[in-house]
Parts: sequence; structure tokens; C-alpha cells
Amino acid sequence: MRKKIFKKATAFIMVGALMLSMTACGTKKNETGEKGSQKTEGAAEGTTEHMEDMMYESTEILSDGIKGDINGLCVKNDRIVMLTKAGEKNQEGFITGPVTARIYTANIDGSNMKEIPLSGLKENEYAADLMVDENNNILYGISSEGGENGGVVYYMAKMDEQGNELVREDITSSLETSPEGYLYQYSMVMDDKGRLIVASGKRVSVLDENLKQVFEVKSDYALENTVKTKDGTIMVVGRKNNKDGLQAQVLDLEKKDWGESYPLNINAMQYGDLLLDGLEYDFYYKSDSGMYGYDIKAKSFTKIIDYIASDINGEDVFSMVPLEKNEFIGSEVQNEKMTVNVYHKADASKIAEKQMMVLGVFEWLDNEVKSEVIKFNRENKEYRIQIKEYDSYDKLNMDVIAGNVPDILCLDHLPVSQYAAKGMLEDLTPYFDKDPEIHTSDIIDSVLEAMKIDGKLYYTCPEFYISTIVGSAKDVGKEPGWTFEEFKKVLDDKGNDVRPFFDETKTVMLSNLLEKNASDYIDWKTGECSFDSQEFKDILELCNTGKNEEMEFDEDTPSMYAEVKAGNVLLIEGMMTWTDIQFDKALFKGDITCIGYPNKDKEGSYFSLRNNMGIYSKSEVKDGAWEFLRTFMTKEYQGTSQALIPTRKDCLDLVVKENMATESYTDEFGREIYPLSESFGGDLSMELKPFSQEEIDLYIDLINNTKKVQEENDFVIEIIEEEVKAYFAGDKNVDETAEIIQNRVHTYVNENR
Repeated sequence: MRKKIFKKATAFIMVGALMLSMTACGTKKNETGEKGSQKTEGAAEGTTEHMEDMMYESTEILSDGIKGDINGLCVKNDRIVMLTKAGEKNQEGFITGPVTARIYTANIDGSNMKEIPLSGLKENEYAADLMVDENNNILYGISSEGGENGGVVYYMAKMDEQGNELVREDITSSLETSPEGYLYQYSMVMDDKGRLIVASGKRVSVLDENLKQVFEVKSDYALENTVKTKDGTIMVVGRKNNKDGLQAQVLDLEKKDWGESYPLNINAMQYGDLLLDGLEYDFYYKSDSGMYGYDIKAKSFTKIIDYIASDINGEDVFSMVPLEKNEFIGSEVQNEKMTVNVYHKADASKIAEKQMMVLGVFEWLDNEVKSEVIKFNRENKEYRIQIKEYDSYDKLNMDVIAGNVPDILCLDHLPVSQYAAKGMLEDLTPYFDKDPEIHTSDIIDSVLEAMKIDGKLYYTCPEFYISTIVGSAKDVGKEPGWTFEEFKKVLDDKGNDVRPFFDETKTVMLSNLLEKNASDYIDWKTGECSFDSQEFKDILELCNTGKNEEMEFDEDTPSMYAEVKAGNVLLIEGMMTWTDIQFDKALFKGDITCIGYPNKDKEGSYFSLRNNMGIYSKSEVKDGAWEFLRTFMTKEYQGTSQALIPTRKDCLDLVVKENMATESYTDEFGREIYPLSESFGGDLSMELKPFSQEEIDLYIDLINNTKKVQEENDFVIEIIEEEVKAYFAGDKNVDETAEIIQNRVHTYVNENR
């Protein structure tokens, strides 16, 4: 799938780049307690047993008077210390203008808040995160433009409670940076002697109380985080390679060497994840799903807080500090306002009795859906949603076989037609008919017809993009749609010097041509398959003209953009959104055609639906499930979502208006809309501008002429990929390969429909 991610042509400093992670400092008191009731492996979700033990309530203690977003929070000597940043933001919520940094302090209960002026901060200097030492002096990092060769200089500064700068030290030489002077990864922690332990790249620098480096320790690990355990031991987290998970390794400051290492069973720490100093546990791990405590002796995490069960959106929770057993303090965004909250274990006896509904999701749950689950649980008086995540299709299939199907299924990446043929999904048409606010007529006509299976509507869907193939109109013609024979003729006319896609590896070409439309060869209603058809064989034969070796990339490899511009690559395939129209016109230097994937009916563009959800046909809480699902089909939800393309007609009109806007305005939901304006450099080199009517018409025509939904079935794709290996290696011919695939898929389909 093509996902376009570009960097702006102009260089800029990432505000807050200095401290990607600084361990939370200080605690209120030191207690030990019994372990929680559920073990997890790192950030992996556990079962839903004992969920009441992981339910926490929050109490807001600070919000009024805080200017800006909280970027760092510490608790030391019963005082809260916060660093905030304020500035003009764009539509995505990122600060784009000049940044104003402030530091606030308050009592542990939120009283007596006051601002400490950052008088030592100069122009073009940016503060990031903070720590507090035993004398209540505040330490914070500074990144400054204007270093050698236009790079960045990094400082640590220390000031007293009145804002007087006591020490400022250039620590750039203590860090590992890129040739341009930017940090790859950076974290720090303060030990019991007031020394700063700074980890970056593959080394750790130890700074004394005057912020002077006293020694450094090299590492075989790429270091990502630092933490102080409850007994004061310093541990540094990193990895040796991309295959192994993260390890926490003891740093022996007296021996200036590394001690024992411990597996964390975490593959990666995402942006916003934190390691926190120990209190009840040796140390803590905060992810967007909850809080975990790590036991060094057991070498495992225990889940302490489940955010969803606690009606908390983990991606809106930032700094967290353990105060005592079953109590944390942290900052959170609530209704676009920053708050400081105390989180404490909920009294299970006071939790209102509600009828529980289970929402099943394969792999992960979209953050917008997660937010709606939390909102539903907070507001609905009768029902409550519990999320069940499946990390493999086999586990979900076992529940399906056992009849233990969740009440609501998030159908992304799942075989919807297969589930419909099995009678698993409820027809939602009667629910739309009875609903006083939303109707099937609200949905874009072509999307609605494509969503139907045998005339029935089995799921809701708030957003989509279109999977298609795009080429220059000069090469593929102006009319969308082509057969495989027409596709091959265009390739033959271009000759061997032009390849169809950027990556010409055999398996990649197979994925390009089959990932979106493998379902075209299956009829789940009758059980018939057509993988022995000539059309399917033609696809295999074309893919076999590619290379067996994986495409190698280095700094001299031309980018896809350069190859398309040079005419060496004929087509771009995958995700097609609004902005891709202007990107592709720039790449192909003129008119483009969304020609689609080649197939016999010339209908090779597919709706790729996101957050489509259905109701289990045997659920006992269907009315409650509809109360949740209907949310995603309202104008308010789709009109305010910052996602892809809405499925409602009226919300599509709003998006068209936004894309064509040449002046800023406030929309009907109170959002500030600004004209499109963005620069891209490198091999792309273009300006994103407000859309012309011609460009809008191109995409609207694509929507109106698309008739199919892309449906994923990983098992079918796995069968195909397994069996083509022998063909690509020359051990089987195309007829044998197609026959084996036909037999295997046919058996699978008829056993599972």
C-alpha cells in the first residue's frame, strides 16, 4: 500500500527535540505492595479477567491558569513542577509559530500554583522537559539554533525557585547527533547523588551536579530510555538489533561498566511511551493502553491501570508520576484543555451496574474509535463496552468456532463476505430504517452499493480511501478501467526499459496486483473460486518476469518519485486520497488517469474502508451495540473527524469546500479552516494548493465509478504466496501452480463459509 509521507523542503528545528524522553522524577513516598492480578508481556494486552482491579478514577487538581501544553511534569518534595509550551497551532494541533515556554509549580493538591519566569531563555532557544534536584533547583534542557555548520547546540540549565539561572552548560559533545546536529534518541535520569545520566546513541554520559561530564560508558545497544529503580539502581533500555526486543541493562556507576540485563518483552517504545522511576515496582512503563509495573526478580510486567476500563484515552495522557501505591499523578488533554489529574484505584462497589458489551478488534483499535468507546462508557446509562483485542486471526477464529463472538466486531482486515455467508453478521438495514436521525440515504450512493452483500448492509463505515492504480493519461488513456490483456499491451509497447511499478521484485508485484482484488476470485455465497482462470495465470506469468532478489536501497538508489518523473516507472499503485491527485499530477507532469487494477470487468478501483463495524447476529445486546455504531454515521462525527474521506454525502460536501478554500473560514462545527498550502522538496518538489474544480471532479468521478470494496483475507493471500514460491523458482509451471492454489482455496472457502 502506498503511503505518502513527505518532509517539508525548508529545514526546521523540532520543538522539544532535545528530550525525547526524560524519566519522571521523584515520588511522594516509598511503599511496597502486592502485585496486580494480571501479567502482560510489555505493551501486549492481556485477558479481560480481573479488569475491575485495573479500573482507576481521576480527580482534576489543576487546569485554570495553565497556559500552553504540558510537556514535562515532576513531583519532588510534595511540589508539582511543570513545563508548558504555547504557540500558534495548525489544524493538526502542532505548534507552528514562535514558542513560549513557562514553568509552573504547585502544591501536591494543586493549590498555590505560581509561574516561574524562564528569564535565561534566549531567542531561538527552546526548552524541553525538566527535572528537580534535592534542593528544589529546576533543571531543563535547551536546544539552540546557530551551531557550527548551521547545526543545533544542546544545553542543560539549572535555576532556583525564583527563576535565577544558576548553571548553563553546553552538553552537545556529550550527545550522539546526526551530521546535521540533530539528536537520534535521547533520555536522561538523575541518580541519588544528583548526577545526570544521559543516554544517546550508543553511549551514556555522566554529568556532575555542575553539569560537567565526568565520564562516559560505551554500549553495544542503541539506547532509547533511562530509569531509576525503587532501590536507586540506574537502568538503561536499548536494543542490539531490529530483531530482538528491548532490554533493560544495569549501569554500574561505581565500576563505570554494564551489569545484568533484563528482557522487557517490548518490541518498541512508541512516541509518548515512558519509563517511570520505581516505587511499588522496580520501575514502570506507560503505553497508550495502560500502566505497567516491572518486577526485576520475576523479569515481567504487571498491568496496573487499563485505560479503556478506566474511561481514559491513553493517547491523551502524557507525563505520569507514581505517588504511592495505587496512585499516580499526570497530565491529560480533556476537551482540548490541559489538566493535571490524580489517578487512584476505583472502588469496584461504587461502579454502576451496566450491561456489558464486548467489542472485538483484530490487531489494534483506531484511536478515534477508542475515544468514542470512552465517551460511550462515560455517558451511556445502560451499556458499557469492553474491548477484546486479538493479536492473531487464529485466536479470533477459535472464538468464532466456539460461538464466543464479540457483540461488536471491528471488521478492518477481516473477511466480511465470509462472515456474512456464515450468518455471523446482523443486517443493519432495519436499524437504519428505525433510526430517527441517520438513514442509508445519507451514505454516498456508490459507497452504499459497494458495501451491500446480497442486498443487505452488514456494517457501518465512517470513512474510506480508494485503492487504485494511477498512470499518465498519455500512457494509459483517459478512460478508467482495463483488462489484463490491455495492461500487458501497454507494458509491451513501453519496452523492457520501463517497469510497471517501482519495486519489480516478483513477490512485490504479486502483492501489488492481488492484495486488493484477491476476493474477486471467490464467491463466498456459492463457494466457487476461479484461481485456475486464464486471467489469474496471466497475473502469475507477468509477476514471474520480475526479479527474485529483493530490491536493495542505498543513498544512490533513485527514489520512486525520481523514477516516475524520468519515465522509468509507469504506474503508482495503492492508497489514493485527495492530496494524491496533486502529487501524482506533479510526478507524471500532466494529466493522470485512475486506471485501476487490471481485471476482466474493467472495475479495478476499490473502496478501502476504515473503522467498519458490525453486530454479531446472536448478540443479546443488539440495541446497545447499535447505539454505539450509529455514532459513526452521524454528521457531527464525520463532519469533525480529521480522518480520510467521509461516507456521508453532506460531509463529503464539507471536505470539498475545505479543499477548494482560498480563504480561511470557520465551519459549522466551529473549526478554523485554512487554505491548503504546503511545500515539498527533494525529488517530489511541489506546492500543495487549493484544489481546482477539475481536480475535485476527477476524485468525485473516481468515487462515483468505484463499485467494489477491497476485502482482506490473509489466509487466502498466504496460500497464494506459499504456492507461487515453487513457480517463481522454476520448479513448477503456471498451470500446476494455479491448480494447486485453486484446490487449496476452494477447500478453505467451503470449509469456512
